[in-house]
Amino acid sequence: MKIALLGLVFCSFYYVGSSLSKNYYRRKYFFEDMLLFCSRVEAEVSFGKNSIVEIVKNSKNSFRKEFKSLISSYLTALDKNSYCNIKDLQEFVDKGLLEDEEHNFVLHFLSVLGKSDVNEQLKSIKSFEYKFKEFYKTSTQKIKEGNLIKKVSIMMGIAVCIIFA
Repeated sequence: MKIALLGLVFCSFYYVGSSLSKNYYRRKYFFEDMLLFCSRVEAEVSFGKNSIVEIVKNSKNSFRKEFKSLISSYLTALDKNSYCNIKDLQEFVDKGLLEDEEHNFVLHFLSVLGKSDVNEQLKSIKSFEYKFKEFYKTSTQKIKEGNLIKKVSIMMGIAVCIIFA
């Protein structure tokens, strides 16, 4: 019975560490998809004649879960109105996944998407893409933090098991 209880304690420490480190990976994948989305939109805007709604619908299924839910919500907001502002999008972006600056920047990007002519649109996409690359780099660096959290929680689980054994 004591061994089963110690195993349960260790597993709970492992679970906490894994779930905390998983958020760092989710954030990295979100910005990876955001960069891919920016490059697709940029290519479609410069070479294609499709509207933003058609571009987003065509590329929606090639992203991971977090970003796909954001894009689906964006399309829902665009279906309600012909335009989309920050207030319409605030409820759809997962605030637990992103920091405040990143959250506001993603909202601003989606709210200005498709509201200007081709040249201005390309300039704004490039500037947003530059900032998203910075966010991606910081999220990649924070994965090391996530791995450290996971290792520390495993060590704490082992230490607690040794103390109570």
